[in-house]
Amino acid sequence: MGCPKKFSTAGGMGAALLDDPQRAADIVRSIRSALPSHISVSAKIRLLKDTPSTIDFVRTLVSAGASSITVHARTVGMKEQDEALLERLRPVIDSVKQYGGVEAVVNGDLYNREDMARVVEMSGADSVMVARPVSGVLFWLCDQMFCFFLLCFVLFI
Repeated sequence: MGCPKKFSTAGGMGAALLDDPQRAADIVRSIRSALPSHISVSAKIRLLKDTPSTIDFVRTLVSAGASSITVHARTVGMKEQDEALLERLRPVIDSVKQYGGVEAVVNGDLYNREDMARVVEMSGADSVMVARPVSGVLFWLCDQMFCFFLLCFVLFI
């Protein structure tokens, strides 16, 4: 429910669901009823136009059966290069945590451990989700692993 890309929103999916809370709740409810109770149902959203609207949307998802909510600290109209609205996370995360047992996750502009620790502290979240920033690390890690395997191959031939 957070993807703002045209391919997603054109079909009524992704961030388009932020404008249709009843449909979003129906999706969560359907998934929750189809899975065993020990399996978590998560939803990722973006911030809505204001904090009360975001909190209402979170309430709708949790009432429908979401057991984990990830909040991306950008609104639908924001670009990835726009600075995340991290200061808006605390009241939303507090609203998630009032349900008890629902995991609160944050996302947006988390490029290193210091960013992650700072945002968890300022927002009160249980954990973080990273996306784009990790892609470069994965490429680096793959390069390092390739070099390691190549070294092992050369040493043991």
